[in-house]
Amino acid sequence: MMIPDALRARERRIAGEIYTSDSVYRHLLTLCDGCGHRFIGSTGETQAVAYLLDRLTAYGLYNVHTEEVPLTGWQRGRALLQTVGRDGWEGACIALPYSPASVVTADLLDLGPAVPEMIAARVSEIQGKIVLVSSANPPGYARSVHRLEKYARVVQAGAVGFLFVGDEPGQLPQTGGLPVGATIPGVGVSKEVGAALARALQAGPLQVRLVVEGDSRSIVAHNVVSELPGV
Repeated sequence: MMIPDALRARERRIAGEIYTSDSVYRHLLTLCDGCGHRFIGSTGETQAVAYLLDRLTAYGLYNVHTEEVPLTGWQRGRALLQTVGRDGWEGACIALPYSPASVVTADLLDLGPAVPEMIAARVSEIQGKIVLVSSANPPGYARSVHRLEKYARVVQAGAVGFLFVGDEPGQLPQTGGLPVGATIPGVGVSKEVGAALARALQAGPLQVRLVVEGDSRSIVAHNVVSELPGV
């Protein structure tokens, strides 16, 4: 079947527009810089939903609407991590999503990558401790052990706090959610903060104080839906 010249020319114009237009980038700027983070239940999510509804309608799509999705939302509050009984050193940290609000003071235990074998070998030490856990896995390890698995295993072993350490330099605290209904507080710290705590432990037992503020609540999030019917 021969493609008519007019249709071929239209296809070329469309393809050229796709490759040369900056509209996708401008939408991304609006969603990321204009709306900010879009965690469920946040003001940023509400702004993003309104923006998408407006844009999809302007583009001429059909049946543009939202679908309500009941979920458990979470609002991040203050997080504090400090050593106790030495110099009162404080390390920058960020509450992990769905961390419960808590104030905990306990001995620190460095579990390194905290893959299952490492946790099993030290399970008797974990009870009542705040644990330092790397986001990395040992070189050559057979599989990737996810943050949620590491968290679940140390909780089962009796840990009372979870410090999740980034494995890339740059002073950026590691993040990533905990399970909804998490039972012990968790914060993310940078590779540098984790290394400083590990060095401090080499000098002897170390207590740390962990303060996490956060608010979990039932919310209604929204999917944005539209239709592009066939012709």
